[in-house]
Amino acid sequence: VCSSDLNYDLKYEIGHWRSGSTSSTHQKYEVGLTRDPLVFGRYVMLLHTSYTVTKESADDSTVRGMNYDAVLGREFDKRTAAYAGYHYTKNTTQNSLFDYDNDDYSRKFETGMSYRLDDKNRFVVGLEFNTDKGKLADVDYYWFHDLHCSQIIMRYREKRDKFEAHWQFTPW
Repeated sequence: VCSSDLNYDLKYEIGHWRSGSTSSTHQKYEVGLTRDPLVFGRYVMLLHTSYTVTKESADDSTVRGMNYDAVLGREFDKRTAAYAGYHYTKNTTQNSLFDYDNDDYSRKFETGMSYRLDDKNRFVVGLEFNTDKGKLADVDYYWFHDLHCSQIIMRYREKRDKFEAHWQFTPW
């Protein structure tokens, strides 16, 4: 049996997207590589890289590129934790047909604090910086609620005055 500190993931999404008068069949392919968490005492470092191809039928556009993530976290006790991370993504609102889940910049630094209220509820306040322009891009407020094998994530983006709700299954 071969073991490795590296894990890979393959993702594919397809859907018919609509925004205003624009309508397109959206396809996204991604192959990623993640290193098992690096533990340094109470600090944990997470590293991930991926290559993404996004295609749109409306304008026959294709955006290809690498993505990088490095996040350092620390638990102070069973309830509180902090994190800081750097992210780079090729796909932005500047080169995409749709703005869904895209920022208008490629390079991002973020930091935040997490507080676990109980076994099922966690609150996070995060700051997101656009390092391309050197300015604060947003302040995010999260509520994570665990539901055995799934999770509800509520997020309010203060500077954009935008509320999001997601329901996702917990990866096994």
